[in-house]
Amino acid sequence: MKRHSFFSFGCGLWLLCLLLTGCHSTDPTTGTTTVSGQVVTYQTNKPVPNATVQVYHLSSGGGYVPVGTGFPADKQGHFAFDFNADNKFGYLLMASAPPGYITDWGRAPSLTAGRANGDITIPTYAPAWFKLQLMNTSHLKRYSITIQGYSGSGELIYNPKDTVLIRPTQAIGVKTSVAWGIIDQATGSSSQGYQEVKPGPLDTVAVQIPF
Repeated sequence: MKRHSFFSFGCGLWLLCLLLTGCHSTDPTTGTTTVSGQVVTYQTNKPVPNATVQVYHLSSGGGYVPVGTGFPADKQGHFAFDFNADNKFGYLLMASAPPGYITDWGRAPSLTAGRANGDITIPTYAPAWFKLQLMNTSHLKRYSITIQGYSGSGELIYNPKDTVLIRPTQAIGVKTSVAWGIIDQATGSSSQGYQEVKPGPLDTVAVQIPF
């Protein structure tokens, strides 16, 4: 009698699991995840050729980390691939392409793990460049210049000369500014300046910095 009850109880669990569509086999956060879509330029929606698409997942410690290596897109920005989702954290798609196209984290599309994800558009900001023209108008030598407003945290230049510097940025489609501060190393006096800019995709914008 006891054996029969145990057998019936075990069969009941198996049947319940089957009715619940296979328990873990249909967990939407695990298993094969298919992805397809196109990489485009954010401002124009035109395809970005030969991009690399990278999957990122949210780690348990916070922040996103890459999942494996990137997947190639074709000359029209189209991509299709699959990967195995093996945790319950969120997934994002980022794309990059030469000479400097890149997806902003705030615009990266998310994925539903363990499911088909089709017709995804990955926007990228096109690169642009600043042509910084340093011009010594005082003919003094002991200056330092700090410059900010482009990719990176800015830079500090000691004893600058008349020169031209090329620095990368992203064409985000809104006005921004390149700002600088100048310190006379002999007297300690300082001055500031800035120039409003709105670089377009693949543009080079000249910024004059007199000192």
